[in-house]
Amino acid sequence: MKLHFNVKENLFDSREPNTLGLERAPGSETFTVYKPEENSDKYSHGAVIVFFRGEYFVQWQSSAADEDAADTKVVYSRSSDLKKWSEPCVISEALGEGNQHKRGMVDRGQYISCLYKCMA
Repeated sequence: MKLHFNVKENLFDSREPNTLGLERAPGSETFTVYKPEENSDKYSHGAVIVFFRGEYFVQWQSSAADEDAADTKVVYSRSSDLKKWSEPCVISEALGEGNQHKRGMVDRGQYISCLYKCMA
């Protein structure tokens, strides 16, 4: 399957790696979901967010140092205001030599399905 799309010429400025030359949207804010501490996982990857029953849920892969390392686990955090987030909760523990990839979360109406793929 091929996806076809066009990007306006000169839309991005590669000399500005932090912003790509784009201005911040008016009124936008930045909040931190998870900040590693000295003895916690330092590698967080692939955050996915969903709004469900008045709360925001973010799911991501987490490991000590590397993507898809043997200690990679899938975790989530929740917030009602996007400013204060819960401590990460483990959805799936590390698989050791295998690895796992988060795939997202789906609002099923009565519950959220957390999707991830295990590869051993």
